Amino acid sequence: MGIREIPTFITPADLARLTGENVGSVTRGIREGRIPADKVNGRWRIASELVFPNAHREAQRREDTHAD
Repeated sequence: MGIREIPTFITPADLARLTGENVGSVTRGIREGRIPADKVNGRWRIASELVFPNAHREAQRREDTHAD
């Protein structure tokens, strides 16, 4: 899966699947403040570009390079 295929907001389960981590570890990381997330309607949502900033920057750079 490419970085552009990852939704803007993902769930803890999505992040666990993408990283190979346990969902409980992701949720614990959120509660401890190591993973930036917000509660929306009582459910955690994670901005993918906050947890994968380098991948998003690189994808944008490549997009800009190919646009010329």
